[in-house]
Formats: sequence, C-alpha cells, structure tokens
Amino acid sequence: MQQANAEMAMQKHNLMAIHFVVCAQLSAHRL
Repeated sequence: MQQANAEMAMQKHNLMAIHFVVCAQLSAHRL
C-alpha cells in the first residue's frame, strides 16, 4: 500500500512538472 501511494505521489509530481513546463513555453511564445 505504501508503495502505491509513493508511485501516485511521483506521478502527480511529474504531471505538475509537465504542466509547469507547458505553461512556461506558452507564456514564452506569447512574449
């Protein structure tokens, strides 16, 4: 159970990182 929670946390963290990169690229294109 602990392992699954750790994997979920990692996936959520990766999604946040990807979302941040995409937003950064979009704002960079806008400038």
